[in-house]
Formats: sequence, C-alpha cells, structure tokens
Amino acid sequence: MHMNWISILFFLFLIPLKLTEKLTISENKLRKETCGEGLKLKKGYGRKILNGVKSKITDAPWNVAIEVMNEKESGLCTGTLISSRHVITARHCFAILKDDGYVWTTNETKIRGCEKDTEKDLVVNGDFSKMFKLYAGTDCGYRQRCHESRVYSSEISKIFLPKVCDDKQLDFDDFAILELSKNLEFSSSIRPICTAEKGIDLFNPDVRMRLYGFGLDVSSANDSIGRLKYETGDSGGGVVRIIDDRVTVVGIIYQGITCEVSTRNELDYIASVAFYTDDICRYTGICSLEVEKIDDSTSATSGTSGKIYFSFLLIFSFCHYIRINEN
Repeated sequence: MHMNWISILFFLFLIPLKLTEKLTISENKLRKETCGEGLKLKKGYGRKILNGVKSKITDAPWNVAIEVMNEKESGLCTGTLISSRHVITARHCFAILKDDGYVWTTNETKIRGCEKDTEKDLVVNGDFSKMFKLYAGTDCGYRQRCHESRVYSSEISKIFLPKVCDDKQLDFDDFAILELSKNLEFSSSIRPICTAEKGIDLFNPDVRMRLYGFGLDVSSANDSIGRLKYETGDSGGGVVRIIDDRVTVVGIIYQGITCEVSTRNELDYIASVAFYTDDICRYTGICSLEVEKIDDSTSATSGTSGKIYFSFLLIFSFCHYIRINEN
C-alpha cells in the first residue's frame, strides 16, 4: 500500500505544473542568440504610404493577428511575437478605462484589480477563447474572410497590463503582454524578434524604422479583409529596426493616424518597448543576460521554480491525506 502511494507521489513530482510560463534561463539564452537573426527589413520611403503595401507573412514572421470579438462586430489588432509563447501589443485592444476602472473591450464588463495601493499592474488569467483569438503564420487577419490562408491559432492564457494601476501613467500606458497557452512552432512564417533594452533611443531621427500591420485592402471586394501591410499603422503593431544585425521591436503603436493623403506625414503614437523592459522581464523571463547574472532566483528561473513549488505542494497534500486516513 505504501509503495503504491510512493509511486504515485514520485509520478506527481514529475508533472510539469507551473505557476507561470516565463522563459527559463536556458530558454532566454537561446532566444537571445537567435531572435531576429537572419531577418531583413523591406526598404521603404521612410514615411507613411497610402493604405500601405501588401506584404507576405514571411516578410515579417513576427507579426500575429489578434481578433477582438465584440458583441456587435469583430475588431482586429496586431501583435509582435517575442518568444515562442509571448506577444506584446496595445492595451486598448483588450481593456479600456472607464470612470469606475478598466473594462473588457469585448463586453465592457469590469476587470477586477487595481484595488490595493500596492498594485501597479493588472494580471488576468482565464479562458479568453470567446473574447480574443490569436493567429500566427498568416498574412490575413480576419479568418472568416480568408479561409484559403494557412494559419496557426493559439489561445491566450494570461494578459498582463503593466503600470495601469498608477494614476500618473493613465494617459501614457497603452501596452500589453500576452502569454499563450502553448508554444508556437517556429518556421519561415513564425519567428520571434528581439526586444529593445534600456538605453535604446526610440526617437532618434537618424534611424529608419519600419512597421507592419493588418490593415485595409481597398483592392479587395471587402475592404476590411485585414491583409498584412507594410508601412501602415495598426493598433498593437510593432515598430522595428535593425540593432546589432537583428530585427528588434522598439515600439508598439497604440494610436495610428489614418492613411489619407492629407495625413500621410503625420505621426503615430508609439509606446517605447525599452520603457517596459523590467515588466517584460518580470512577466516573460525575457531579460538581459546581465539581469540574470545579478539575480537568477527572481528573473527567468521562476518558470522552473513554479514546477517545483507545485510538485512539493501536491506531495505535501497527499502525505497529509495518507496520514489522516492511516489514523
């Protein structure tokens, strides 16, 4: 009898239960070595192009389409893949601020959180399958209108909204981190890129940057089909540039100016990725290697420690159960 329980407990210890899906140190090191490698950016005019230029997903395989399923109609945002299971995008694709707090964009129900003075971020996990859909490896965002396009879908398991509980940041923070329920398999149409670290100047006028988004296709019979476009602003889309020969996301568009001829030279509103470096590290394990050397226990290792913690918790619970039943 005791041997059977010991066998069960040993098996449970091996189950990879996790507190979080942060990258481990080894995963982060591999990401650092390979992110954005071998990718190139299209040459452009350095300014907005009317309605954008149609692109293939292999031109920008870090782009993912995020369908926002409102009660009335579906919306579409763009996200940037920064690891096999993490995406950064714009906060307003998921949550908007009302007088009594944040509500979901899909149904305007209130999001619990920001109730304590010590809270700075909103962290929500659960089943979002009826609210948001994420598609990778495709250059067509609206799935119901382009079934011919090959696509890989993934469920969102956690949504992180950094700094939104801080009243001083309400006018500035439009940034979100997504955690996927499973790893995406990399291919020529699915590739993560590097994230800008502290010290990167987003507003350097001498540096050319590029952007992609699932914009409108005016040549299509249905002008809201949401094809991937180059040089067109789209909510949540990544602003990218080459840093150390790697494609790197330096900004997230949270308010794009429409692409009429009269506004083609106007600026988009962009959130700096470098500003959220600590938040990205804390929630994804995507940290600079220097940070990991300083404190291995609090950065990218927590994904592994989560497994151990829950395994020991299960063992303790079963041992307690055995002891009660034996008595």
